[in-house]
Amino acid sequence: MHKEEFFAGSNVITQGEQDDRYFVLRRGKVEVHIEGVGVVSTLQWGMGFGEVALVLGTTRTATIRCKTPCEVYVLNRAQYESVVVSPPRVLICEYGSVVG
Repeated sequence: MHKEEFFAGSNVITQGEQDDRYFVLRRGKVEVHIEGVGVVSTLQWGMGFGEVALVLGTTRTATIRCKTPCEVYVLNRAQYESVVVSPPRVLICEYGSVVG
């Protein structure tokens, strides 16, 4: 797991791209854009995104655009899978700032 920073207005994920990473917002707000629909949701601190393409092995189903400057934790497939199947107390010990 590592951290990445993005400027307001930049895309963290672009709809249609191949990718196998999961993201958790550490700081900031992002908007979820779906082509032909528009903004369908706003995500903020502590919320994650990117699981659909990761789990289903498809291309990205939405564009995630930073509404404010953002900092995200980035997990690869193996890290995501280990977090999903771990009991909560393990997550707090290992990723304390991710889960609060």
